[in-house]
Amino acid sequence: LAGTLGAAILEKILAEKWARREKDSRAVIFSPPGKQAFEKVFLS
Repeated sequence: LAGTLGAAILEKILAEKWARREKDSRAVIFSPPGKQAFEKVFLS
């Protein structure tokens, strides 16, 4: 996702510590509990 919606979702993900940014990259690395929380909030 891009734009305002993508930025808001990324902000939520990072604030909840579900994932972290990969250094010198745009990649976002989810922890196993973070992946579960993301799926519960955004995919159910």
